[in-house]
Amino acid sequence: MKNIYFSIIALFLATTVLAQDEIPPRPNPPKLVNDLTQTLSKGEQQQLERKLVAYNDSTSTQVVILIVPTYGQYDPNQFGVEVFDKWKIGQADKDNGLLITVAMNDRKMFINTGYGLESVVPDGAASTIVNEYMKPAFRNDNYYKGLDDATTIIFDLAAGKYTADKIASNDAGKGIGLGAFLIFFFIIITIISRIRRVRNHHMGGGSLDMITLMMLLGSSGRSHGGSFGDFNSGGGSFGGGGFGGFGGGMTGGGGAGGSW
Repeated sequence: MKNIYFSIIALFLATTVLAQDEIPPRPNPPKLVNDLTQTLSKGEQQQLERKLVAYNDSTSTQVVILIVPTYGQYDPNQFGVEVFDKWKIGQADKDNGLLITVAMNDRKMFINTGYGLESVVPDGAASTIVNEYMKPAFRNDNYYKGLDDATTIIFDLAAGKYTADKIASNDAGKGIGLGAFLIFFFIIITIISRIRRVRNHHMGGGSLDMITLMMLLGSSGRSHGGSFGDFNSGGGSFGGGGFGGFGGGMTGGGGAGGSW
């Protein structure tokens, strides 16, 4: 009988150790982008790291990306909770952490939110981010785009640019499209206005030659801070130093996930 008890205890301990080993240790040195599968290129990892570090420096909110081979014995939500609790993502007094996990072999992903972000990124919004932004990009093997788009939407939610209900109804993308259209429309109106002024005051109402028109187009583009290529989802270049470390935040298990 004693041998049976010892066997049960040994099996329990072995299972516990195995479960603990499936949860990656806190990165040392600390990083916000942790790709344990090398799915992202080094350049892509660095770009995302700079983006997330800059956001942490300016807001104290810690958004973490973790890419692993598999969730193992855990379901995606529980895996994220275990990582969240082990790494202590977010500030202890704000619980303002968010964790995006991706399991490549399982073809699954999950967004876990800290207590302090549950009202900013509720489950419905997290589900839309997964299904409307991450999943389509992942299905095209463009993992960087999916993660870049997801983090940008999370930043916009936290900044109040979109409400959670608009994200959940997929209105965020429509709002971005409308903004680009309005910028383009404003530039066209400005060009037309300049053409009329030049024609009326310098050319006696005659037609413009092609060289003059191209000069007007070029000067209009410079007056608005550059070409359309200057607009990007990251909001510009990110500088600053490296990530200083996690702050002791907690999660209540909120979030959403999916597969691709």
